Amino acid sequence: MIKISFIIGTLETGGAEQHLLTLLSRLDRKIFSCDLCALRPGRMKNDFLKTGIPLTIIGKSKKIDIPCLIRLIRYLIRTKPDILHTFMFTSNTWGRIAGIGVKVPVIIAAERSLDLWKKPFHFFIDRMLGKKTDHILCVSEDVRRFYRTKLRLPAEKFSMIPNGIDIEKCDSIIPTDLKKEFQKKGPFVLCGTRLAPEKGVEYLIQAAPFLIERFPDIQIIIAGEGGERRRLQELVEKKSLSGTVLFAGFRKDLPNLLASADIAVLPSLFEGMPHFLLEAMALEKPIAATNVGGSREVVHQGKNGLLSPPRNPQALAENILLILTNHQLSKEMGKEGKAIVTQHYHLNHIIKRYESLYQKAIAKKRLPLADSIPSSE
Repeated sequence: MIKISFIIGTLETGGAEQHLLTLLSRLDRKIFSCDLCALRPGRMKNDFLKTGIPLTIIGKSKKIDIPCLIRLIRYLIRTKPDILHTFMFTSNTWGRIAGIGVKVPVIIAAERSLDLWKKPFHFFIDRMLGKKTDHILCVSEDVRRFYRTKLRLPAEKFSMIPNGIDIEKCDSIIPTDLKKEFQKKGPFVLCGTRLAPEKGVEYLIQAAPFLIERFPDIQIIIAGEGGERRRLQELVEKKSLSGTVLFAGFRKDLPNLLASADIAVLPSLFEGMPHFLLEAMALEKPIAATNVGGSREVVHQGKNGLLSPPRNPQALAENILLILTNHQLSKEMGKEGKAIVTQHYHLNHIIKRYESLYQKAIAKKRLPLADSIPSSE
């Protein structure tokens, strides 16, 4: 049995959290014994508890939190993992410090985005901890290239495993009646994302007037929460778009909304590997997205969607209109997207890649399993 401890920053709804939930639910429990530690709680706590995986919430309260580090060290001494797998900067930093301190045999750090927000000292921390990290696991080729360039560590430390989609589950999704819920004729444009500056939602809002010229009854649904919500709502009011742009908030039924939408839109400024777009492809929806990061890896220009430069509302609007005004093109893009996601991002294949990664990492260390870290008791 291979024991794995996962550490993540928060249990709030997000792509990394959803990915980890799926991973924990699908790893072979005859081979892997898992537990999870979150630095902070969040609305997905009950979803994680339903997996039956032991959950510890550390309660990190400030940026430099020494008591939190002590609790992480105690957590790892108690769980005695063979592998420590951390996710994103905060948990990558504090989790790896704790893991190095108690000599966890294998340490894996997940990088999930092109983190353009990071300053030189962030990359300095990443680089120093990366030297003691066995594997830096990236969610897309763009992310892998980005971190190889920034960290200047040996190429063999880096690998890529993309997000995966449960195709069979998507096939059984019942569409929401959008016309009934939103009292609009449509068409319906859906953007499912966290409301953060890097997601570029303001540029979709700025694209709305171009769309209204062609489709006066168009409905732009923005599903998600985040710190930018108030500013974005003020932008909608300023541009008199309240009847067109709707903030739907956090929606557990996002796949059902997506199944009814006419197009999926993601106007990000940078991306790792957008789960929303993969889900759209599995549901045979055409895509209009920006030519950044993981979005350009999953959207094949002109085949399953159209890409436009970031921060360009008019170009985004033109692509949305090209799809909405051409029913045959929209249908063909949907079918091509389903074929791409089935071939390259099927969840069963992705889970097998994770399992293989963990097993090879253990084999490389030639470890006796299950009792790798001596107890302090």
